[in-house]
Amino acid sequence: MDLVLVRNGLGNVFCEPETPKLSASLRNLTDKPLNAFLTCKLFPFDRQEKTKKQKVSVAPNGSVTINALPVPVRERGHYRVQVIAYVTQDCMIDYRTNLALLAPDTRKKVNSPFGIWSVIYGDTATETQRKYLKEKAGVGFFMDRTGDYFDYRMGTPIPDDTAAEKYISESNPDVKIVMLGWEHNWGDKYSFAFPGIISEARFEEHTPEELARMDDAIECYRRIIRATRKLRPNAKISLGNSVVNYTVGLIERGKLKFGIDFDYFGTEEPMYFILPERWESPLGNVNWWTKAVCEHYGFHDVPIFHSESIYYSPKPGFAIMSPRTQAANYVRAYLLGLPYNSIFGFSGAIIDSGNDYAYSLWGTAGYCNVAPECSPKPSFVAFATLTQMLDGARYDGLLETGSTSVYALRFRKPDNDFVYALWNVSGSRKIKVSIVPGGHPAVWDTFNRPMKARVLSGGMELTISDLPIYITGAVLNRITLLENIPESEPGGTLIAQFSNPNDWTFNANRGYWQPSWANPRVKGIWTITAEKLTAPPGFQASKGQAQVVSFKLLPRDETRVDTAFGLLAREGYFGLNQGKEIPVPEGTTRLGIWLYGRSTWGQAVIVMKNPKTGEEVFIGGWGIWGISRPEDEICDNFDGWRLLKTQPLPESITSGSYVISGVFVSVFPQQVYVKDVRNTPDPKITIGGVVAFREKIKIPMNTYLPW
Repeated sequence: MDLVLVRNGLGNVFCEPETPKLSASLRNLTDKPLNAFLTCKLFPFDRQEKTKKQKVSVAPNGSVTINALPVPVRERGHYRVQVIAYVTQDCMIDYRTNLALLAPDTRKKVNSPFGIWSVIYGDTATETQRKYLKEKAGVGFFMDRTGDYFDYRMGTPIPDDTAAEKYISESNPDVKIVMLGWEHNWGDKYSFAFPGIISEARFEEHTPEELARMDDAIECYRRIIRATRKLRPNAKISLGNSVVNYTVGLIERGKLKFGIDFDYFGTEEPMYFILPERWESPLGNVNWWTKAVCEHYGFHDVPIFHSESIYYSPKPGFAIMSPRTQAANYVRAYLLGLPYNSIFGFSGAIIDSGNDYAYSLWGTAGYCNVAPECSPKPSFVAFATLTQMLDGARYDGLLETGSTSVYALRFRKPDNDFVYALWNVSGSRKIKVSIVPGGHPAVWDTFNRPMKARVLSGGMELTISDLPIYITGAVLNRITLLENIPESEPGGTLIAQFSNPNDWTFNANRGYWQPSWANPRVKGIWTITAEKLTAPPGFQASKGQAQVVSFKLLPRDETRVDTAFGLLAREGYFGLNQGKEIPVPEGTTRLGIWLYGRSTWGQAVIVMKNPKTGEEVFIGGWGIWGISRPEDEICDNFDGWRLLKTQPLPESITSGSYVISGVFVSVFPQQVYVKDVRNTPDPKITIGGVVAFREKIKIPMNTYLPW
């Protein structure tokens, strides 16, 4: 038996008014009649699934073709499709794919800031497929071909102008971007560090060898610049990428000038599993840091060129980020970059790698699954909605929400109409939107589907989540935050309710690790206080209130002033006093930590100790760990209570021989919100208690299936 799905659109992507069609052809490979039971399932994103079952008879060496869609697809959005053909227990085929129905394409496709990698290693799709999918997604109109960019990485000797002209002459005559210093750095300690001139009000310190290398680089770049301006006058020059620190030394010493020597300031972000709003991670949202360097050296209104931005979905080598999260992160990364006059050059790839490169970071960063089918991921539909909504639009400011975990950005279209993008960093909550009279508001979700709103006098109530929504056809006045939407029942067993500050001792001398290029943190001075807050589920409470413990960061310490260091996290360690340590029950597979958020990025690391040996295990993490072990992080930005789960515990802890002995906390005195730096109004970490879970930990299977 063989099962083949036949579609009428490249990559299963359809555009209204097209009608999606998907046929399933079942072939009998034997010389005997075959009776099969076919089950066709359709899973619309965030909608109720639909199922159709039927029995078919297939002649020897014959085939039968049926409609693989159990119901017609009439609503825009992303759909998972499953067809199961069953003959006997030993003869069954489970075929899975995706399809998308997009809005009519009204993009002008002029001066679009969105570009992607033309093709990644192991992408075996045809050029016809790539072209079709790029056009439907609304990307690739700025950077569309591999020859659109040309980079100089300091690997080729450029002794004089003649050598530079020979080098540039090898580029595409229509090259759009020449990148200087792409994938280059001065060493490990600078690779992912933040610019000291901004974070600590000091110049970078370099060795004589590094300074000599900088001088050589500047001379080479100047020759490349002259050759580019002469031979490729229409090309733009982008300075640096990956790390802002790389370009700081060049600007300080070489006095390269914006508008003369370079046109874009290059950067590489956001990446991997790091939430796009997190500026404090070296591979997170570094828009602000990039712009701050430009402003510091007098370069104003410099467009940022994003040379890489990748979020990979979970197959086959990685199975932590869901397709939903990939879609949310990609779209939010663009929305946060657009206020900085950004050009997105290589934002993901259109199609995943189909060979062993899929196990790399870039291998599953595409918006579509592997060839030959190239079925769309949710990120494809989300991206197509973004480029449709913001076609030709420019950032026009933000609406105050009263919380740095809720974002409301305003964009102005060429016809002067507004488009608003709204989202919550994580979780869902209700908001009230005040509207200027005279408009006709329409609300659209991430997949370009119209959303229902509760209409009020002068406004409406909406629910927002980590997936951005868009409002068109009206002018908004303000956003009023309403209640959070509770998550599902947390489950687990509450093993500790922290309510007494006397149970804890602050140790100012103990650090989780010393601040480094990957973990830029400063020791803080903290106090321990008791608070009464609305009780989370399972807590001992009186009149709905529970006493909990908060760790509060003081506004300054003895040696550093927050105005110079406010964007670096302040770290502190709090140990539980002898006899107050919390035994971890035998069989515990995960821990849950109840944190109370105040729209401030807060992080925690739980310290587990073996009382017999004194051995300690740290559960949690921050900074660079977000690349390869995102589950290690106990970190978020939200309002109210949230239960954050740890990664699966080591087997030694599940045996029941460890206790919780303390916690490291980290808070930021200041934080970046879109383009603003804001003081943290209430710099606290509140830890209400710890929940133990006994879960069967499922190890994800490596699979090339689309879902």
